[in-house]
Amino acid sequence: MKRTLPFILRHLSLCTHLHHLNLKASPESDERAMLCLSPDLWGYFEPISLPSLSSLTVNFEGPMVCPYFIEKLDAPRLSFLELRGEEMNLTELRPRLREAFLSKLRSWEYLTQLSLRFWLGPDPDSLAWIFEATPFVTTLDIMLFACHDEFLEMLTSGWETDAGSKSTGPLLPRLRVLKLDLKEIEPFDYEDVTERILPDSFDAFLEARARCLDPDGRLRKLVVTAPYPGNLDCGDIEKYVKEGLFFESYIP
Repeated sequence: MKRTLPFILRHLSLCTHLHHLNLKASPESDERAMLCLSPDLWGYFEPISLPSLSSLTVNFEGPMVCPYFIEKLDAPRLSFLELRGEEMNLTELRPRLREAFLSKLRSWEYLTQLSLRFWLGPDPDSLAWIFEATPFVTTLDIMLFACHDEFLEMLTSGWETDAGSKSTGPLLPRLRVLKLDLKEIEPFDYEDVTERILPDSFDAFLEARARCLDPDGRLRKLVVTAPYPGNLDCGDIEKYVKEGLFFESYIP
């Protein structure tokens, strides 16, 4: 029987033995969900407790409400989190809600697998805040449309946000597997691609992470998907492959 999203959220806490949850809502599939997706109404929902949950995928199309749902969720055993939607720009949230969302991420000490797939963003500061809040992540699957070099910089040497917060070292210090999906509007000329990862950025990232002295923070696997040949230039990656890095690249 099909249930509306508000009904599901009100009764989720009854599923005390639930291990895997894939939650999706869109205006096309559930008109009443649009009421629930309104940020002004999330305050009326009680906290959601799922003590056995280990895997969560949240796909809310429409307004940016993933942080509202995560802030309500108590899932101390969560190890896999995938956030999907149209956008993720934490700078647009009220500071109290942003900090509540990030605080909840920090509390999930078993979270080792993170997937971020948004059609708009995330912006660099939002990425940095999320990565800072998830230091135990070992596998990252991320879809990027822009800020490619900024993304590699924060994993190479850290990041200082516009708000003034600065990391003390590379973010995601335990990262071992990176799956990078580069999305791009088709360029008119493959040689004139404005949004692409520069070889120097990739070399600096691999030098820092594939040759990391700490085995717990050494990158073991890199998978890159790029839509057009001009988007993909991984620099001198062969030397890292010879040293044990597993590398795959795809151009669909």
